Amino acid sequence: MREIRQAQSGSGKTLSGPNYIEPEQQQAIAQAASISALVVAIKGATETDLSVNVLVERFEEMCRRHKVLIDAGLRPHIVKLLATELYVNHQALSVPAEKLVSFTLHQGAGGPELKQEFERFRHTPGVFVRAALNYPSDPHGFLRKVGRNIDALAGDPEFERFRDTPGVFVRAATGYPSDPHGFLRKVGRDIDALAGDPEFERFRDTPGVFATAAIDHPSDPHGFLRKGGRNIDALAGDPEFERFRDTPSVFATAALHNPSDPHGFLRKVGRNIDALAGDPEFERFRDTPNVFATAALHNPSDPHGFLRKAKGESRSSWIRQETERQNEASKRYTRL
Repeated sequence: MREIRQAQSGSGKTLSGPNYIEPEQQQAIAQAASISALVVAIKGATETDLSVNVLVERFEEMCRRHKVLIDAGLRPHIVKLLATELYVNHQALSVPAEKLVSFTLHQGAGGPELKQEFERFRHTPGVFVRAALNYPSDPHGFLRKVGRNIDALAGDPEFERFRDTPGVFVRAATGYPSDPHGFLRKVGRDIDALAGDPEFERFRDTPGVFATAAIDHPSDPHGFLRKGGRNIDALAGDPEFERFRDTPSVFATAALHNPSDPHGFLRKVGRNIDALAGDPEFERFRDTPNVFATAALHNPSDPHGFLRKAKGESRSSWIRQETERQNEASKRYTRL
């Protein structure tokens, strides 16, 4: 398997196009997958049924293109190995298995190795996901280029204004690898234009909002902020969300970070706060209700898991840090 992958990598050719393996091969692959307890377990664990079959079919197509015949007796073992590699990548990268077929085809169980080699990105796991999904044949080369671009941007006096927010350099290098410098120049111009526009005076005490608009919505940052302002006003005036009026930063978070459905986001936040507050597991936090809001607002996918982690830390220091952060955010957004 390694030799085939090396041959494909060294060929300089893409592996695009349809499969031309025989129907008998497809049937044999399906059969081998169906009778393997390991493969069945992996399919269940990854909540996918067809990804393993698709991966094996693509592997046999790669072998066909390099004029390598698959021995029928080896096929069951190959199916198991490929399924295992897919599962390892799924676990390492936290990406649905069906999206990792191409990466696994080229790199084998390369997810853990990728994270180990590029430890500098451990706090930005999305970088690994982008490398695996968008550059499956050479994720290492992509990440090396990203690293070089980040270092170049961070060391460039032109972009000194962004040094306190290094995530901006990561975003430029990963999202715009062909011209990260040009992207940051545009971001800087857009931030200055937004900050100087009287229409957006309400956001001047929270300059991070301008950066969010310029970086995350580069095609129309002005339109994004206009919509954000309207949504903030709508949420603040809605009786359904009266409970949040003493913490106006909640409205800003919903409107600016969940622009497609801020009302739905706040409804979910409210339900999660109530669920956490009523859960005996988190009784220790009931005298600090802001903790429930923090978990529900900033960790909406797993607020319970977030609080369980908090239980393992120094409770007083964690609550103090989180409460101070929330209070500061509320003060900054009071004028919104």
